[in-house]
Amino acid sequence: MKEENERLRARIAELEEFVGVTAAKVPISFALGHRQSQLFGLLLSRPLVPKEAAMSVIYGDGDWPEGTIIEAMIHHLRRKLKPFGIEIKTVVGGGYYVSATMKDRVRKFLELEKQP
Repeated sequence: MKEENERLRARIAELEEFVGVTAAKVPISFALGHRQSQLFGLLLSRPLVPKEAAMSVIYGDGDWPEGTIIEAMIHHLRRKLKPFGIEIKTVVGGGYYVSATMKDRVRKFLELEKQP
């Protein structure tokens, strides 16, 4: 039973990383909160993030908040990322995405933070 639990925990961690549940490495200078980091990590790890996927990753299978919480989070993320030249795009009826160019820019910020 213990071995099976460990195997299942490892598989869950693997799947969470695959779908972007685990917070991606986000530059400290972006000053994102925990949920913002989760959402931005999801945007960095997938080509397109539908609203429902974002809700599931951030809030799990439990009670989702009513209203336009994801839209509000995207709005705040955009404001925080704008000074760094990072843009989040919207596909009407499809979700949100960060272009490959923007993902490269995030990687450059991460590299700069690693330098002594």
